[in-house]
Amino acid sequence: MDPWDWLQLTLGTDRPVEELTMANIVARCVVVFLLGLVIFRVGKSRFMGRHTLLDVFLVLVLATVLSRAINTPAPFWPTMVGGVALVALHGLLTYAAYHSHLVGNLVKGRSHPLIEDGKPVEREMRRHHLSRNDLEEALRLRDLRPDEIQEAWLERNGQISFLRKRRGDGGLPPPPGEGP
Repeated sequence: MDPWDWLQLTLGTDRPVEELTMANIVARCVVVFLLGLVIFRVGKSRFMGRHTLLDVFLVLVLATVLSRAINTPAPFWPTMVGGVALVALHGLLTYAAYHSHLVGNLVKGRSHPLIEDGKPVEREMRRHHLSRNDLEEALRLRDLRPDEIQEAWLERNGQISFLRKRRGDGGLPPPPGEGP
């Protein structure tokens, strides 16, 4: 028996899902896991780093597609190829987004101002369902005070970033030894 036939027998790709043995399911889990790791690594995606909506969506859809190869009637190898196609599409879109600001905004979204000139932008906060308490929490988590902030942005990955006021703008005291 050649290695390909042995793999097909081990995965049970020649029988209906109702006839799969526990060994077939375990083998499918191992193969899906290992091929999934390869797909993620080759795809060079930021699955464990900074996530945009595009990254999160890919993870959800890819997990759904790959899980179908374990114990559903979906054909095993075409399902795995579908997973590769999803990661390739993600790579193509992120490549296009890198080279085109318009594509980047379409597939990744854009940043939104939450504080401008030290004042909250109420329309944007309302639009994104962020209360003043949410902003204050984000400030506390970064050990910042409201009077130190010039700008705040809701970034494409859902995090809030802050830009401090420059020294002398009334927000930060002068460094030690430089003040009155």
